[in-house]
Amino acid sequence: MNHIKLSNISKIYSINNQDFYAVNNISLQINTTQNTIIIGKSGCGKSTLLNMINGLTSISEGEILFPKNFKTATVFQESRLLPWLTIEQNATFWAPHTDPTSLLKELELFDFKKLYPHEISGGMAQKTALIRALLYEADFLLLDEPFASLDYFTRLYMQKKLIDLTSKQKLGMIFITHNVDKAVLLGDTIIILEKGAIKTILVNKLPLTERVNSVASNEFKNEIISIINE
Repeated sequence: MNHIKLSNISKIYSINNQDFYAVNNISLQINTTQNTIIIGKSGCGKSTLLNMINGLTSISEGEILFPKNFKTATVFQESRLLPWLTIEQNATFWAPHTDPTSLLKELELFDFKKLYPHEISGGMAQKTALIRALLYEADFLLLDEPFASLDYFTRLYMQKKLIDLTSKQKLGMIFITHNVDKAVLLGDTIIILEKGAIKTILVNKLPLTERVNSVASNEFKNEIISIINE
């Protein structure tokens, strides 16, 4: 099985003695060999859904089924590096016997590997967090808007590196975002959420070379924006 199967899952919070559905009865099959984008306005349930998949948030109703012996790795909005460890030690935290040299060089961190988190930039911290997830040798990545706080140029660099590295390792992923440009660039399947429920699922048929600054990509972005704002 190369799918994560979500069956009627909900996350319910009690607010003033009334039930509030942060995620509302979602059923979905996520192809673990592809890149799935979850997009929608703030408060639509994106991060809650991701955290139900990675086990950080309990499921109120329904169930999630994974392939046998399936491992996921999560990259969060914050790098969540351990301040007393160097870049190299943080990168290998979940895989202490793994050599990180290749990835440190790939992401231009090798010369800084002995520095500590307080000595590096936010972009370098997020690079380290991505390396840590990749070295864990997971079957699938879960990313919760990890590049949102980065400047435009660093963010674009990280997105391209993410595509390159996951392609090399043949890794699928779920990527949470509110950025339509990012959704079109990274996503094979784009799931639009609204009020905790699936509003629309779109298939991105554009080849990678046409996902940025092409007429077709602009038309697809406008379609997504129109659906979100309906």
